[in-house]
Amino acid sequence: MTIKNIAAGFLILIVSCLGKDGKCTTTYSTEMQIQKVEQYFNTLKTLEADFVQFNQDGSVAQGRFYLLRPNKFRLSYTNPSTLLVLSDGNSIINYDSDIGDPSYIDLDSTPVEFILRKNVKLSHDVTVSSLLPGKNSLKITLVKTKDPQLGSLTLIFSEAPFILKAWVVIDAQGTETQVVLSNIKENIDLDPNLFRFRKHRS
Repeated sequence: MTIKNIAAGFLILIVSCLGKDGKCTTTYSTEMQIQKVEQYFNTLKTLEADFVQFNQDGSVAQGRFYLLRPNKFRLSYTNPSTLLVLSDGNSIINYDSDIGDPSYIDLDSTPVEFILRKNVKLSHDVTVSSLLPGKNSLKITLVKTKDPQLGSLTLIFSEAPFILKAWVVIDAQGTETQVVLSNIKENIDLDPNLFRFRKHRS
């Protein structure tokens, strides 16, 4: 199961020319779709789901995903069980208990930060580089306006209900990682301790 690399490109607009004057009017509102994504995250407080992660080298991992907006998430891996990726609100922490020492990445330096903000607004310092509406899905790709070379985040939503189902991250080195969610629960109570890093996990 794979999702092809969704390359950065132009916004897709479907237009038709109506009336005697030949003026074109938009038949598919790109702005409306962007606003729908913004509204989704701005009303989303928490999310919990199972996930399967597909890596560029062909390896597959799985586990449980937790999201606490703003700025916090946790990927608890069950296969392999030694891995943990966590945002404590300031940094993204990558930890492998087999290796020992965690690594820290500034949250603001990653495209994931776009959807973790208290107020999600996909403009100004965020550029929507691709918008691909489908019959039952929507794919939107985001990059930093001033630093698109830092990577991209593609969000994949289902329709009816409109819900986040997957994402694809391409980092500054061009490495692609896909995560697919299932058994999704939204706006439920989550233990704040899930988002506090502890080096030694049971």
